Amino acid sequence: MDKKLARALVDEALAGYPEEVCGFVLDDDTFVPVRNDHADPLHNFHMDEEAQLRIQTGIGNIAGIYHSHHNGKHDPSGTDLEFPYPEWQYFIVTVVDVFEWRIANGVATPINPNNGRPGLPNLAYPILAAPEYLRP
Repeated sequence: MDKKLARALVDEALAGYPEEVCGFVLDDDTFVPVRNDHADPLHNFHMDEEAQLRIQTGIGNIAGIYHSHHNGKHDPSGTDLEFPYPEWQYFIVTVVDVFEWRIANGVATPINPNNGRPGLPNLAYPILAAPEYLRP
């Protein structure tokens, strides 16, 4: 994921605050937002199923999904670990960076954005996306 896309996802997360935002990342480094229709959108996400189906069948090659964690946690939650598409990347967007994961069989492996290979267990690699003055 390039920094331009990462910054766009962070902007999307900030615009949707305090609710979680979600959508698809396509393999051409673009993204498609999908309405979060979860009953508790402040703490969870669920993609609008009609929009999800429309995107999956006609918009492009899906590289993965994204959603925001406004609490700043970069690691997948227990709910995130139930992700049913191990062939896709899983992007968690905080208010300053994006973290890339691969989730399969309830296990999350961080992907190192520097080389695209799996990282060390329990160590996420951020794609710094916020403007310099907002970085910790």
